[in-house]
This record gives sequence, structure tokens and C-alpha cells, in this order.
Amino acid sequence: GKSDEAQQLAAECLSTARDTLGAAHPDALAFAVNYAQVLVASGDADAAAPLLEKALAAARSTLGSAHSLTLTMISSLATARHAQGREAEAEALMREDLATSRKAFGSSHPDTLTSIFNLAVLLDERAQRRVPSSCSSSAAAEAVHLLREHLNAGGNSGVAHCGASSAMRLSALLYAQARQASPPGRHASPSVPTGEGHTGAPAVSAMLEESAQLALSALQARRAANGSGCTGTIPPLSLLAHALHELGRSDEAAPLAVENFKLSRELLGSTHPQTVAAMGLLLQTRAAKVSAHTDAAAVTDDATVTDALEGALPFAWLSGH
Repeated sequence: GKSDEAQQLAAECLSTARDTLGAAHPDALAFAVNYAQVLVASGDADAAAPLLEKALAAARSTLGSAHSLTLTMISSLATARHAQGREAEAEALMREDLATSRKAFGSSHPDTLTSIFNLAVLLDERAQRRVPSSCSSSAAAEAVHLLREHLNAGGNSGVAHCGASSAMRLSALLYAQARQASPPGRHASPSVPTGEGHTGAPAVSAMLEESAQLALSALQARRAANGSGCTGTIPPLSLLAHALHELGRSDEAAPLAVENFKLSRELLGSTHPQTVAAMGLLLQTRAAKVSAHTDAAAVTDDATVTDALEGALPFAWLSGH
């Protein structure tokens, strides 16, 4: 929260290093990267980019393109370009960083894994844009491939090794692809589940199954790291409930939707967009569970749902929407 102070200290360190060691010394170059990263974090990517360009040119000349500091500069410049909205340049730099890291360190090296994740995030963000195109579809497919590689590098430890972020992003991508691939209107009124889920397409069902499993893994990892009552557990919890709901597994989705709504309201407040969305999911899963049982007595969570919704919004408002 003290960005001005951080900038001043980073600038002083860089100035001292340049005066005593010379601008091309590795330590001075490292301080240049640190200062540039502080500038980007403070929202001043325009000031950081030329600093990084000069430092990168010096690093390539003195250290070589495969040196870890050079690769850090390439990655940092990519981040600055992305912040400037110059995405083509950012992507080119990230691809250079990844290709060089693979060759120099191998695909399982931590630096390479970071490069894989950074490129996957960039492609994921492009794929999430609301403008359908072959470019966005290609970006989504490559992001899925990279995120799978990132997770598989952890071997049996998977999410625990690489963290929950890759699992969450991959889960969300697969869920979005499944929604786009499903016939229009099939998600508007959940039906009784079939052997392949109510999506009706085995490929779509497989994507939703994988999305649910990844969301569950991410949820378990975040609960293990931070406990059940933290905001970090809300995204995987919500995604897991959504995926199960789309699969027609209302008995599993309904209690998760209740937990998701309660936690969102407690931690984010009743009017937060996530809480409002969680309430909508809760009502949808409840309706799906009721329609899936011919015996009304089989639906046992009515009281739980009513208790969860109490005080959220007036029931008169709910009945009219």
C-alpha cells in the first residue's frame, strides 16, 4: 500500500548500483528489473517499459539470452507490454521466454513452469473475451494444453505441486467450452439427468466432468492451505457447483450451492455480484433437485435453502423474479 515509498527505495538502489558497479553490471541490471516491476505494480507500465528494454539489451549482450536474469527481464517486459495493452508484443516475449526456458532448463524446471503458466494466463484472458472468433478458440485450446502441461509436471502431486491457480483456470476454461459447445437453451431449464448428463453430448459431459474434478482439487488445496472460511475457496466452490449442476447431478450440486451462497454472503456481503450470482445458482439447483424427484418428500434440503436465503432479499422480490 506504500507504492510511492517503494518506488523511491527501488530508484535509490538502482542509482547506487549504477554509480558503484556500472549500468551493465548484473547486480545493477537486477535492480533495474526490481524498479521496473515496482513501476508496473504501481500502474506505470509506460515508465517501466523503456527501462526494461535498455536493461534487456544490456543483459542479452553481457549475459546471453538464456541467462536466468535475461529471462526474468523478458518476462517482466512482457508483463509491462500486457499492461500497456500491447498484447501481440507481450505474447511474442512470453513465447520467447518459454521456448528459451524449455531449451535451457527443461520442461519441468520451476522457471519453465512459471513461463508456461504466464503464457496460459494471457491466452486464457484472450479466450474469455465475449467476441467469438477462430483466434479466441485457438487461444482457448492452447491455454488448455499449456495448463494441462503445467499440472502434469507435478506428477502425482498435481495441484499440490503447481498450486490451485492452474487447476482453477483449466476448470473454468473447460466449463466455458462445454457451455459453448452445448445446444442453445439446454442450460436454461435443467432436466432429469441421463447417463451422459442433461447436456446430451458425451464430449461436453467429459469436459464438465474434468472441470468438476479440477475444481474439487483446487477447492481441497485451498482449504488445506487457508481453511474453509476464506475468500479463496469461493471460486472453486462455485465452479464445482456449476459443473455438477450442468451435469444434472443436482443431489451433489445443491448442498455446494448452499455453502457457496452462505460463504459469499458472509465474506463479501449480500449485494456483492458474486453473492447475487450464488443466490441464483442456489435457486437453480433447488429447482433442478425438485424436478429430479417425483416424491416431494425426497427433497430434504428445502429448510436448509430457506434458512440460507433468509434475509438475503425479500421473498416478494424473489417470487417476482
